[in-house]
Amino acid sequence: MIPEQREARRLPVKCHNLLPYLLLLTCLLTGGQNRARADSLTLPSSRWVTPVKLTPVTDRKDPGVRLEYGPPCLAEAGNRLRKLVHNFGRRGFVLVQYKTPYRAREGHCPNGTLFFLPQKEATNDTP
Repeated sequence: MIPEQREARRLPVKCHNLLPYLLLLTCLLTGGQNRARADSLTLPSSRWVTPVKLTPVTDRKDPGVRLEYGPPCLAEAGNRLRKLVHNFGRRGFVLVQYKTPYRAREGHCPNGTLFFLPQKEATNDTP
């Protein structure tokens, strides 16, 4: 038997051993998508928002974060908002991350923009 034929025979066996790992990876990715969906909502109407940039600050006691505000940008209706856990002491507000598949035009918010949304407007509307 030629060595190339021997290698060809082994290949399906190697792929067969990967099958459980591929199934596990698929389950993990699907589970992650469902979890992200539960923490997100659709922006019901376009609005001008003030972007927030989180800048790490370290001092002698413990590390922290400083909020820096950028110029307003337009967040378009129909795009997703991902709720983040921390509100940085702003009662009545939720920090969200703007998610859009589109390239931002001038004056529009790019994908990943962080901003505060009033808590009463941050209700889950996922089906």
